[in-house]
Formats: sequence, structure tokens, C-alpha cells
Amino acid sequence: MSGTVWPSLVAGAKAKASEVESKFDWMEGDFLPFSAGTKTDQTYDLGSSSFKWVDGWFSGRVYVGAGNAAAASLTRWDDTDTGTFWPAANTLAHTVGGRQYVTYENTGAATNITFSNDGAIGDMTFLLEQDRNQPNEDCLFHIRNGGTSAGDTYFRIEISNGEIYAVGIDNDDGDSFKISDNSTLGTNDRFILTSTGIIQQPSQCCFLAYNSATDANVTGNGVNATVDFDTEVFDPTGSFSADTFVAPVDGKYLLTAKVQMNDLAASAHNTAAVRIVTSNRTYQTTTGDGTIPSANNNMILSVTVVADMDAADTAFVQVNVAGGSQDVDVVGGTNTTGGGTGTVFSGSLLN
Repeated sequence: MSGTVWPSLVAGAKAKASEVESKFDWMEGDFLPFSAGTKTDQTYDLGSSSFKWVDGWFSGRVYVGAGNAAAASLTRWDDTDTGTFWPAANTLAHTVGGRQYVTYENTGAATNITFSNDGAIGDMTFLLEQDRNQPNEDCLFHIRNGGTSAGDTYFRIEISNGEIYAVGIDNDDGDSFKISDNSTLGTNDRFILTSTGIIQQPSQCCFLAYNSATDANVTGNGVNATVDFDTEVFDPTGSFSADTFVAPVDGKYLLTAKVQMNDLAASAHNTAAVRIVTSNRTYQTTTGDGTIPSANNNMILSVTVVADMDAADTAFVQVNVAGGSQDVDVVGGTNTTGGGTGTVFSGSLLN
């Protein structure tokens, strides 16, 4: 604006648009106002809100204030609570309708991108959409870490003040894919898929228990005797106690029992049965042909079933020998024919 005094930006101060533009000789392109949709070179009130200056190309820095969610620093002239602002150092945010929906932050120790509904009512949806419906045009969500020496690659699913899961690749454990009941992978792993395709469920309901010592004279005269299983080998969900399995959830359970009996009298005892008794029904194996198949008066019977069980249903094992006196033992420990554990009860949730 050669030969003129730079006007104050207040109502009543007048200047020709081209003169204002010439003052910004470091700018490229137009810096002129629109009036009624047409860019014109007229004299305008610099303090008026009736005209908006447009079409500026800046080759250097433009400094703006920090702004806030209700008054963005970079915004449309008639929608000042929608735009971009800087809530703190090394932090940039986008606001829509006065709500801070997206925040980019570099703390020095981490880089964070946060999407939030900022208290808005209703669902919050994060949508990636490939809407062209063309062959070989995929819609891809890709998470990648720096390399084999880097940390894990995962995301978290969380209910505030409630449950939290980490889902991803555990770089510290052979690049296994995991679902962990924790904020990070490797603690309380619930599902593991190894890089070779092996699936593990460390917390899956399963148990194995056995009778560590022989229980003498429990049946023989037709008495139903509950079999003692006083020693657990494993029980990750704590579902087995006091000789009884309690189903933690509804499902189909594989149950297997093996009972070794001793001191059967071939001339007297004529039937024997081993049962798995559940809340819904009873499953049993029976021998009743009047003979004892072992020369040393031993017998081993087993029963296996896939049982339907509801949560809190129970399962336990019974043995019944009839036709003689109550002098039949249930063998425990390693005092079995051929060695090993003779009386065991095991189970596992299938689905």
C-alpha cells in the first residue's frame, strides 16, 4: 500500500482490496474478498463481518492462537466450534460442534491418537468403508510394529473400571497371536495361536484327579459307593473339589472315569458297575455275567461320555459291586496291576 497509511482493522477504516493485497507482497495468489459470491476489487470496511477474505497462498508460517473446542483456531467463519485447535504443547485436536473428537499427542515417551465422543449422546462408530464394490479392492485395517526386536503389536478392548483384554501378536513369545485378560499380552493369556498353528487355551476348564490311597471295604453287597479322588493333578478353573466336578458354564463336557477294584470273590460277587453321575443323567459301564475276569480278584471298569451340563451342575463317580459281602476295595496310589494310578477321574469342556 505504497503512499498510504496502514488502516486499523476496525469498523469505519477503509481500504481498497487490491491495496490490502499489495501490502502482503510475500503472498502468492489472490487475497481478495467475495461479495455476493463474486470476487471484486472494491473499497471495504476492514472491520465489517459482511465480507470474508479468501484465496491466500502462504509461503511461510502462519501463527494462530491455541483455541479450544468451542472456538477453534482454524475454522469456517460461520461455524467456529468446528475445526482445529491446539489444547496443549505437542498436541493437536479436531472439534466438531464444540466436542473434541480427535486428539493427536506426542508425550515424548509415546505418540497417541485418541478418538472420543467427548460426552456426546449415542453410539460411537469407527467405520472404514470401501464402497466401490469393485473386484480386488479390499478394505484393510493394518497395524504394524517396527520389527522382530520391537515390542508387541496389539490393541485393547476395555470397559471403563471393568474388564480389559489385549489382542494381538506377542513378539516376546515366538510371535504367537494371543487374547490376554490383561492390559498387555503375556499375562493371563486366554487364547494362544502359535506361528505353527497350534491352539492353546491355558484357562480352559479341565481337570484330572486320582485316588492316592486304597479305600477298603466300600462295596460288594450292592452299596453305591462314591469314589474318593483326593489328589488333583490339574484344575485351572478350580472346578473340582471334594470328589465332585462343578461345571463353571453351560456346555458339552468330556468326562472319563476309571476305577480299579480289589478283593472281589469270584464265587460270590457277580455284578459290578462304575457310574458318572451328573445333575442331568447317569452314565455307567456294567459287567454282569457272573464272572470275575481277573485271577487275582481285581477288576478295572471305565466309563467315558460327552455330557451336557449347565452351569453349577455336578458330576461325581460311583462304584457298585453286588452278590457278596461288603469287602471290595477301591484301589488307590500305585498299588495297581502293572503299576501306575488305577483310579482316576478327568474332564474337559469341549464347547
